[in-house]
Amino acid sequence: YHVDSLNVRKILIGFLMFNVSVVIPVYNASEYIDRCISSIMGQTLSNFEVVVIDDGSTDGSLKIIEDALRRYERNDVAVLVTSRNNRGVSFTRSEGLKKARGKYLIFLDSDDWVEKKFLEVLYKKAVSSDLDMVVCDYYLEYPGRSKLVTQEFIGNNIDFIESLLLGELGGFSWNKLIRRDVYQKYDINFVAGINYLEDLIFITHIALKSSRIELINIPLVHYNQSNINSITKIVSKDSIESMILAVGYMEDLLNSNGVYTLLQSALNFQKMKRKLVILKSLGFVNKNKIKYLTIYSEISLSAAVPKISIYNKILLGLSNKKQILLINTLLIFSKFVKISRKTLKL
Repeated sequence: YHVDSLNVRKILIGFLMFNVSVVIPVYNASEYIDRCISSIMGQTLSNFEVVVIDDGSTDGSLKIIEDALRRYERNDVAVLVTSRNNRGVSFTRSEGLKKARGKYLIFLDSDDWVEKKFLEVLYKKAVSSDLDMVVCDYYLEYPGRSKLVTQEFIGNNIDFIESLLLGELGGFSWNKLIRRDVYQKYDINFVAGINYLEDLIFITHIALKSSRIELINIPLVHYNQSNINSITKIVSKDSIESMILAVGYMEDLLNSNGVYTLLQSALNFQKMKRKLVILKSLGFVNKNKIKYLTIYSEISLSAAVPKISIYNKILLGLSNKKQILLINTLLIFSKFVKISRKTLKL
């Protein structure tokens, strides 16, 4: 099912090269998608395309998308909407890569929104500096308040990947404009079956094949923290398994590109970060915790993971039984006394 903007580009859409392609995967985002579409169609940049892929939504998202696109229609923007059965976020993002025709590409999550100059600022920077990837800052959007996230990066592609793994740069795809030639030349896609940390893997793969990456300290994206149904907010057995699979894939990717030794310490930090997510998952009962406690047990908690807090080093350094006892005690205690999120956060 396709809806194309009603202008001359409808006839030539298969032959045009746009400045930027914006790919928006959508799944049950009826509460947020109108705001997302509105912010993209209100961009100051011209000659771009919007590729919206409805991944089998059941909440009326598709109707809202169609109405919003007609309401905000522009003569200098091409629109492609596809709707089909649910295939998952990685499959949907890869589908977006194949459909996109822009010189540069960026993704946008359906529950987020962007500043009016989002595309213009990123595109002009990419073109003027001949970049393979350009990254921007962003806002965390909570109910009633916003928090500016400022990042730092100067260096080569290996430095960039290290910053991603250490959490100094966000591993998202929605604040990174990517040159189309890079992912086409090396046939880079999202990994089928991995729907957690899929952005981090994709961006790492792009960075491995990129010559020039720069960061601009301008916040252009509003990252919604209110959507409790977001996959990044849900910790389940499936997401834990996908997380472990993703870290394993990342290790293989670094090995196959000959950079594992350079990035081993940063990858160890990422492994410990994911193990902490598992240990602190409220939905896991003891028998499930025991199953995952032994993963990454070979990693030293000394200089290999310097950024882990003292509390978390203590937690990771305990025996399996003591880890479970400490976690369960804290969880029970937290029902009566609110423990600071910063205490329990990596």
